Amino acid sequence: MSRASQIVLPAVLAAALLSGCPGQSPQPTTQPRQAASRPATGTAREDMALSLELPKRQFTMGEKFKIRLTARNISNRTIRIPVSPGAPIKIRIWRRVAMGWDEIRTYPQAAQLTTHPWQLKPGQERSFEMVLTVEPDWPTQDRVAVIAELNGRPDLRARDTITITSAPTTAEADK
Repeated sequence: MSRASQIVLPAVLAAALLSGCPGQSPQPTTQPRQAASRPATGTAREDMALSLELPKRQFTMGEKFKIRLTARNISNRTIRIPVSPGAPIKIRIWRRVAMGWDEIRTYPQAAQLTTHPWQLKPGQERSFEMVLTVEPDWPTQDRVAVIAELNGRPDLRARDTITITSAPTTAEADK
């Protein structure tokens, strides 16, 4: 085999492997395509699974939406959740900045409920809901992270990203 064919053959094989089979469209390799709505994202530890449910992926400035956080016991023992004073769940809103992410809001913002310790039997789940309003200081046309945490289990957080669009102006709404 000549020196030229020893160089060309591996290059052709590498190009064929990188380009895929003819007739196939390229598949994403970094992130899955964002859906218009996303029913739930979650996280799990050895004993609990936490899922975050949002009604959709894109919201308008001033729009209200409901967040549901569900905790499920995935162990074979009863789990006691020790809670600190406050609401049963905490929601944090983060925006992307040059050096990473910056927290812009924590919910609930007002007077907090006092919750009592609770427990989940094996396989049992419990859901909590909170209604948020897209605030004027949430960035538009960029991803905003929504992170939900179960009070008493700060090691468990479920997260997702949403996009905020500006509210239409009066002239745009009249069209």
